[in-house]
Amino acid sequence: MTMTESGYYPRQSRMHQKFNKAMSSVAADFRRLAPVVLFGALARARTQVCEPIEWVNIEIPARLLTPVTALLTRVGGYLDGTRIAGEYLHLSGLLATARLSELTSGLPDDAEGEAAVVHRLEHHAPVAGSPPQRCRIGPDPADREAWFRDMPR
Repeated sequence: MTMTESGYYPRQSRMHQKFNKAMSSVAADFRRLAPVVLFGALARARTQVCEPIEWVNIEIPARLLTPVTALLTRVGGYLDGTRIAGEYLHLSGLLATARLSELTSGLPDDAEGEAAVVHRLEHHAPVAGSPPQRCRIGPDPADREAWFRDMPR
């Protein structure tokens, strides 16, 4: 976020005295204000939390279709195509990037070590359910009253 204009002209000090930060705003005041302004803007804009979605292609022996499909479903992915290439199947589908490590860690067991996975970022989609949150350290900028109480000048 970049502040481009404020229309604020500060008084720097009392007449004929040196600069007094108690009387005027300093850069730290604007840095402390930025999170509050940002949270307010995001709330008014009704933003939506999205997550990255990967396109995955899994190459497996045909006999392992059932366990690998079950694994893909278990980690929240779904198939959108299957192609036969000799004794092997190429399964393609979509999966949330956050769940990709679950798929790749489960494949050695379910595919008996015979799977090859290729993936790439496909798109971003709205998060299903409540969006993920990190533990907050310090006051919440969304709660203006608590923020200004806990972040004194």
